[in-house]
Amino acid sequence: MTTPKSGRSRAFIRRSLAVLSAAALSIGAAAMTVTPASAATVTVLNDSFDTASSTGVPAAPTGGSYSIVPAAAAGLVSVSGGALTITGLQSERAAGVVATSTSATDAVVSGAFVAPSLSGTSATWYGGLEARRQADGSTYRGKIRYGADGRIGLGFSRTAGSTETLLSSTTTVSSLSAGTTFSVDFRVTGSNPVTLQARLWAAGQSKPDWQTQVVDSSASRLSGAGAVGAWNYLSNASAPTTVRMNSLSAVDESGTTTVSSGSTTGSTTTTTGGKPNASTTGVRSGTSLSRYTGPLNITTPGTVIENKAIYGDLRIQARDVVIRNSYLHCGTGHPSSNTGCVDANHWNVYNLLVENNTIIPDSPSYFRDGIVGHEFTARGNHISRTNDGIGIFNRPGGAWQANVRVTGNYIHDLTHWNYDPAHANGTHNDGIEIQGGQNIYIAGNNIVGSVVAGDGLGQYGLHGGAALLVTQNVTQVNNLVIEKNWFDDAQNSVNIQPGKFSTVTLTLQYNWFGRNQYDFGRGSKYAIRIVSQSRSTVYGLLTNRWEDTNGLMTVGRDTGIRYDS
Repeated sequence: MTTPKSGRSRAFIRRSLAVLSAAALSIGAAAMTVTPASAATVTVLNDSFDTASSTGVPAAPTGGSYSIVPAAAAGLVSVSGGALTITGLQSERAAGVVATSTSATDAVVSGAFVAPSLSGTSATWYGGLEARRQADGSTYRGKIRYGADGRIGLGFSRTAGSTETLLSSTTTVSSLSAGTTFSVDFRVTGSNPVTLQARLWAAGQSKPDWQTQVVDSSASRLSGAGAVGAWNYLSNASAPTTVRMNSLSAVDESGTTTVSSGSTTGSTTTTTGGKPNASTTGVRSGTSLSRYTGPLNITTPGTVIENKAIYGDLRIQARDVVIRNSYLHCGTGHPSSNTGCVDANHWNVYNLLVENNTIIPDSPSYFRDGIVGHEFTARGNHISRTNDGIGIFNRPGGAWQANVRVTGNYIHDLTHWNYDPAHANGTHNDGIEIQGGQNIYIAGNNIVGSVVAGDGLGQYGLHGGAALLVTQNVTQVNNLVIEKNWFDDAQNSVNIQPGKFSTVTLTLQYNWFGRNQYDFGRGSKYAIRIVSQSRSTVYGLLTNRWEDTNGLMTVGRDTGIRYDS
């Protein structure tokens, strides 16, 4: 467990060791279908617009026929030269296409667009990818906003008939010149709540992680399967414009959808990334590492550290720093206070990327985590022998936002110390500990709450505190989504506590759990432990499954989900 840099007390409420009595829990979702760990995604649409047509849109090779919406826009749409073109789109008018034969629930819709030339200083083009579109036109949109000044951003909306409800403000992600080709991914998952995510990148750039997301838990959310499509709208333009789209595709992540291929029916599958392990995370095989000789306090914006063997703890104090494909041996001895092999607590940290690193300290310590702080993305790392694997919280005394994404990491075998200056009963080792903050996304990780001995093992032996712990010691969490991870071991594989605040609200969905938690006696184990019924709202709780049987977890002593009285 990591102390925030403000010097707040570390005497936090962690866990009761007594046998827990039964109570009711505030559960945000009933049981739902979930993709098994071994499931494949299904391609429901794949169209690069290679078949020319001067009127309308020919059926996609995978995905079948289209409808043009609204019907009045049919004369504007044509296909030639590997592009769908909307010619003469008038200001305050819309035009789009819907792949009417498609049906997907948990979908990623992708499109390649060309930034249009706009007339008028206030002109704005709104593009969008649609998912879960219903027969009455209700749909989710991942919206693109492109202005005459070249700035381009992403947002989300939900439509019901002709009424559009904005679900988020626009997040500016780049600046593009007219004629630039760019790609967008729009992802929709879950049913209660529904999580929407989007990302955008220009041609020639690497695909980024998800850049913006929102959770829809309203009564008007769209929970069922629907069609996919694309949408365009022109606003405040002094002249019509032409919009081009070079491809449109979609996959259903539930892995069960039947799709159309032209006029026939068939199934197309691609494999998922799979469960992270030591061979698929960390420094890439065959990499030659040279010793890092630069500063350990990183103060230069845009610093890139790549293919290095790093001896010492890195303290990030600048924007846009990248640490990639390196072996972090970390510092020596016990630091004087809580820190990490990568310490991102400084107020200047923004958009830090920690990617494909092996983070295993040569000198473990009760004060040395793997990665700790805010405003970072951690993906594809192999983390072991640290105190906590990853610690997340916003800057104490600063903005509420944590803005952290943790994806595809393998965390295991943390180091337990019987002597810990902060805890009389030794270190409380957690794979990931979240102490507060807004905008936190945890997905696709393999987190094993096991420990090895530093100066010895405690009363729980090889079991750590939690694979993942939520305890609001710095501030409340908001927009916290934990999905499609693998959790196992520890005293509690997942432990959710309100901490010092009155309530805690988060999404915990589509995860898989092992059964190797600490046995408190007579088979009493805690895979998911939630401390308070009345103070907790956990969306998607009943979508989590046992990894060995793929069976849904339920509330009960021996069925996976337990809670304090």
